[in-house]
Amino acid sequence: MAVIPEPGLMPEAITSLLGDGHIGISTVPLPGTVYVTGMVTGSRMIAKKVANGETIYTAAEGGGIASFSTKYDQVVQIEVRKASAAPFYKPWITQVTPVGNSSVTVIALQELDE
Repeated sequence: MAVIPEPGLMPEAITSLLGDGHIGISTVPLPGTVYVTGMVTGSRMIAKKVANGETIYTAAEGGGIASFSTKYDQVVQIEVRKASAAPFYKPWITQVTPVGNSSVTVIALQELDE
């Protein structure tokens, strides 16, 4: 018995003994965590799948940090901005690839919008 993982999900191999004496392998998606640090107070973050623009997560910073966990293992675009009150900052955009059962950290290098 073979199970093919859904594209974009991180697999973990699990073996089990089937009733007929054969070993079967299936996949279970493992989440990866993305941390965005160095965010200016009052900033917000949005994370989207690069492949189709689908939003994965949105959050306000807390103590200069925002994070999210996802089972998606393809490229994610992260945008951080502070546009709600002065001083305003230009949008900061980067791309990361989440890693299953692990974490990825990026530092937001926000620039004043003068």
